[in-house]
Amino acid sequence: MPDVLEPLRHHAYALGDDDVLAREAAQQLAKLPQLQLVGELWCELRGLGCPWWAPELLRAWWPAAQRMRWLTQRADLRQRITTALTGLAPNAARKRGPTFQAELIDAVVDEGDVSAAQFEQAFNPFDLVVYGPVGDVWRAFRASLPLEGSGAALERLTAWLLRALLADRSSGYEHLKRRPILSPWDLRTAIEGDVWHTRMPLELRVAIDEARFRQEKMRPGRAFGARHDLAIAVPDQIAAHIPLVDLVGVLERAERAMGFEPAAQQELLPRESDTRALASWPTTAAGTRATTAAAAATTASEAPRSNWTAEEVA
Repeated sequence: MPDVLEPLRHHAYALGDDDVLAREAAQQLAKLPQLQLVGELWCELRGLGCPWWAPELLRAWWPAAQRMRWLTQRADLRQRITTALTGLAPNAARKRGPTFQAELIDAVVDEGDVSAAQFEQAFNPFDLVVYGPVGDVWRAFRASLPLEGSGAALERLTAWLLRALLADRSSGYEHLKRRPILSPWDLRTAIEGDVWHTRMPLELRVAIDEARFRQEKMRPGRAFGARHDLAIAVPDQIAAHIPLVDLVGVLERAERAMGFEPAAQQELLPRESDTRALASWPTTAAGTRATTAAAAATTASEAPRSNWTAEEVA
């Protein structure tokens, strides 16, 4: 079945009141934990600098034309992005349409005047998940995630994601409260029992048992549940001791809770040959990857697709 969430569309955007549109976008973000979680995830991935979430790859999957089309109804955001990346004066940038703006942005990136990293930083992930196909972003993350990988960055990301799934408040906007994506019971039971008991250190499992017996004695009528387990075996310890491949059940349960349709990996990402070609793009004198229209088009053809068409957003 299709994703539960659709990109935000403003019914009165032609009135051109930027403040009204911004408030509607903020309200959409505030009421949907899925948008908060995926926006936070995109920000976290940027900060970690994961090679499988590199700016060059993101630009190929979601090029300027697609992103500006998502933002068709937000002339203010498109103007700021265009001015920041190309130097076009604000009034002139505002009056141009998404296609013109995207072509201008592509020109400065392709010629090496602006790096792929600068291109990526110009777009606010929370704007992209509100106005774009948030389910596609999640599926791209799932398909890119190196389940068999290891290392400090991947462990940090795993711990962060476990905390974020349990959180009742947005890490991107602390004033935003939300219903957690997963309850402690959801998370704990999504990890196979044999994995938990063979991977988690003995001292942690003993500490959980001792806490259970202590509570049984002090408060015999109060159940000792999954939230008590996870108060002792916290996400950082889970990420340190359980391989990511054994936490796939947690990701799948979160995916269902957020209402995202699963998809096959080959439907989401560039072919392996395209990924190699992307990594070998020549470096310009400014130290940026010079993307060619042909390479971007080839890779983007395999990228997640927006649910919007040009006719729908016109």
